[in-house]
Amino acid sequence: MNTSIHTAAESEKARWWPSPRRLLIVFVGSCIIATLLWATKDRPFLPVWVFAQCVGLSICVVFTATHHFSPARFGYIPAVLIGVLVGYPIGIFIARTLGFEQAAHDVTSDRGALLRYAIAGLIFTMAFSYYFYSRIRILDLEQARQAADLREATGQKTALLAELRMLQAQIEPHFLFNTLANLHSLIGRDDALAKQLLEQLNDYLRASLVHSRARQATLGDEMDMLTAYCAIQRLRMGERLQTRIEIDATLRSVAFPPMLLQPLVENAMIHGIEPKLGAGEVGIRAMHDAGMLHIVVEDDGVGFGASASAQGVGLSNVRERLAALYAGQARLEVKENTPTGVTVELWLPLDSAP
Repeated sequence: MNTSIHTAAESEKARWWPSPRRLLIVFVGSCIIATLLWATKDRPFLPVWVFAQCVGLSICVVFTATHHFSPARFGYIPAVLIGVLVGYPIGIFIARTLGFEQAAHDVTSDRGALLRYAIAGLIFTMAFSYYFYSRIRILDLEQARQAADLREATGQKTALLAELRMLQAQIEPHFLFNTLANLHSLIGRDDALAKQLLEQLNDYLRASLVHSRARQATLGDEMDMLTAYCAIQRLRMGERLQTRIEIDATLRSVAFPPMLLQPLVENAMIHGIEPKLGAGEVGIRAMHDAGMLHIVVEDDGVGFGASASAQGVGLSNVRERLAALYAGQARLEVKENTPTGVTVELWLPLDSAP
């Protein structure tokens, strides 16, 4: 469909010579005018017909060329007038050159015939030009609509691709492998703790699968999933890890993209706390801030360093999702804490559901 419309538009407005469709309409219109001229005065039909075709074709070519080369200077009506004033004498010259001088002389010398021809030609030219002018406008509007649809589809595709990358990375292999390794080491040594860890992992995987497949989720759903994730990490890391989740109760029902915070919290755990010697804390806060949803993920881990490139992958995916979902209305900021750690701040519009 797009190709056919584009081709039609090229045929009607991109070329300076008339399209086959225009030539056919000119041919039919010239036949009608020739018949009217022939019927008003006793003269052979063929010379009158050739004369009408020469004039009609000349007017059509001049109009098309004028409208193509100077669309800003010559609009629809000026192009029609130029087509008639310039094309008419050119058509007479062509008819005489082809040997139909008598027909041209008969029409041009007979004021009544000339007037009738001029009126009929002008009416036909106006109707013909308006038809193609309207067609071009329709094609322009159709192409503008298709361009808008393409931009929308491209935005949706970008969002889906970013979401796909998020889904592919949502269950961090490092996290799963370490959790399973911890589970294996606990079996036979601390069966109660192993059972607790297995139950937490099962709850997290179930919640993660359901949450990630949802097209529309809430901030409360996201925080519940992160609560299960943090519980597993605390069982794995023991006293080395403390977590803190604070959310304004009125924000739990706010629409929120599924799994958007997961990469930020994983970064804090994997690249902040795990490499740190000693205990550390990861905090997650959600609050109102001047009509925006303000979320903070902070840790007191090792901060930027060797793991900065790994953190960059997760942050890049989050930025891509924000750009696709919020079209510049959301922002993400990352800063290093003093003395150690990293803070990631996220602002989302509260009145714009993803």
